[in-house]
Amino acid sequence: MSKTPFRERMYPCVRCRRDVRVESLLHHFAAIHDEQLVTAERDGTDACALCGMELPGDDENNAWKLRVRHFREHHGKRLLDTDAIR
Repeated sequence: MSKTPFRERMYPCVRCRRDVRVESLLHHFAAIHDEQLVTAERDGTDACALCGMELPGDDENNAWKLRVRHFREHHGKRLLDTDAIR
């Protein structure tokens, strides 16, 4: 098992197969695929652009795992190929 924190790991994007750092994933989808997945709320929190659900903040424990899981479980969107051999 990798000792690298999940947010700093590199995985291929399921759409374009480019390696993407997990913490840059949402920016990657906005910039490369023109798909805004997150909206910033006035109170400083992030919300899912698809359903409006509040997403965990960067400082919360396992925040990036929970963000990636939200899109997979609630919207059927796989964003990263986490099964790829690294």
